[in-house]
Amino acid sequence: MYNDKAIVSFILGIISLFVPVPFVLGIIAIIQGRAARNEIREDPSRTGDGFAVAGIVLGWVDVVMSAVMILAFILVLSLGLFSAF
Repeated sequence: MYNDKAIVSFILGIISLFVPVPFVLGIIAIIQGRAARNEIREDPSRTGDGFAVAGIVLGWVDVVMSAVMILAFILVLSLGLFSAF
């Protein structure tokens, strides 16, 4: 039986890459994935560790991509690159 939190983490990790809400879904995916891995370690009859790990990785990818995009936006604004328009 798959751990529900692992599946939620995986789905949120995928959605976080396509929804333009910085950090929020990625952080939730990381938290759910960590909780799922802890539950799976405590009860070996539960499965879904791969889904939990994938959710954690996708969550971190979202967090890093969001941070890079925000920093790039701040850099563009500080250099005045939009002033020509």
